[in-house]
Amino acid sequence: MNGYRYSSRLKTLRHLLSELRQCSSTGKIADVPVGGYVLSQFKRFRTIDESSRSTEEMTCLMNAYVTYLSSIRNYKEIFANYFSKKSLGIRETANMVGFELPQDSTGPIVKP
Repeated sequence: MNGYRYSSRLKTLRHLLSELRQCSSTGKIADVPVGGYVLSQFKRFRTIDESSRSTEEMTCLMNAYVTYLSSIRNYKEIFANYFSKKSLGIRETANMVGFELPQDSTGPIVKP
C-alpha cells in the first residue's frame, strides 16, 4: 500500500509541476522560482516516514495548489473567450454559444 501512496504523491507532484509550467511565460519549470522550492520540499518529505501526518498534509496542500492553479488557468481561458470582447453582433454571440441563426431569405414571405 505504501507504493500506491507514493505513486499518488508522485502523480500530484507531476501535476503541480505541469500547472506551474503552464503558468510560466516561457513554458519552462526552471523559470518559475517556486518550482525548485516545491521539488526540495517533496524530497524532504519523501525521506520522512510514509504514514506521518506531515506527509499527508503536504499531499493535501499540493492538491490544493493544483486545484488553485488549474482554476486560475481555466478562468483566464473562459474570460478571454467570452468576456474580453467589447460588443459582438447577434450572429457572433449565437455562434459563441453554439446556436445557428436562420438564413435571411430575400424572397417574398409566403403566408399559409
